[in-house]
Amino acid sequence: MSMKLRKPEFVVIGAQKAASTFVQVSLNAHPEIHMPSGETPIFEDEHYGMAGLQSLYESLSAAGPRQKVGIKRPDYLLDPRVPERMRRELGTIPTVAVLRDPVVRAVSAYWHYVRDRFLPSMPMARGMRLILAGDEEFMRHWPRAEEILRYGLYSDGLSRFQVAGFNTHLLTMDQIKRDSAEALRSLYAYLGVDASFVPDLGKRVPQRVYYHRLPRSLARVQSLVQYEYAEDRRRLWSTSSRFRRLGGVGLGALASGVADLVDNRPPDLDEELHEQLRSYYASDVSKLRAEFGVQESWTVGFN
Repeated sequence: MSMKLRKPEFVVIGAQKAASTFVQVSLNAHPEIHMPSGETPIFEDEHYGMAGLQSLYESLSAAGPRQKVGIKRPDYLLDPRVPERMRRELGTIPTVAVLRDPVVRAVSAYWHYVRDRFLPSMPMARGMRLILAGDEEFMRHWPRAEEILRYGLYSDGLSRFQVAGFNTHLLTMDQIKRDSAEALRSLYAYLGVDASFVPDLGKRVPQRVYYHRLPRSLARVQSLVQYEYAEDRRRLWSTSSRFRRLGGVGLGALASGVADLVDNRPPDLDEELHEQLRSYYASDVSKLRAEFGVQESWTVGFN
């Protein structure tokens, strides 16, 4: 008996570090929804192809016959090739975009990239100014640095999905913080499942950011031990070595323990740099308000 393949019926996209994991967990908790854990990068260049798509469709067949199936990959929002690929393979299925204040997102992404060794361990004020200036030597040595700013230009990505025919449901991290229950009700209703369902999510701990140099250095060593890096320094993946994976877990625990003992509060963002970032995103935020109805007071203040 042949296996019945299932294609994704919705996709979660959006900003980095914008509560998309909370959204994924909340969707997966709903009895009428099934999503694979983690992210599904199948529509990006290095993964796109019939073999990968076939494997994805086979894996989604594990869902119940009455469950809607979906995948998550925030980076799809700003990849110009993805909307057309999705339209061709899946049709114009529902998409959910989770957004965050682009200035706050850029700062958060900077420190995560430092942890994962996609950026050097230097004061953020210096590194961010090099990125804003488009410093050729810095950008050549750290090729993913350009993503720090570009991934906050949400209206570009939303426009591409709109042109491709997608109807995107927008959620902001601010909405989730203000009233997560209402945010989930609107999301469930958009996907056509029981909107009265209340998920029991327990206490979730977000991925930790290390601002102090000691835990940050340990976390960078953890990344070096636990991951393999592509030659172009743009991608990483978990090592196949069990010994190295265990070593990475130990280093991660040590970094977390050290962070508990030191002052790990985020450094202040100086007003000049804050103003530069606000100016960089001002036009895009205005377009979000005018064309997509996003009414958050982004770029006004940093917290």
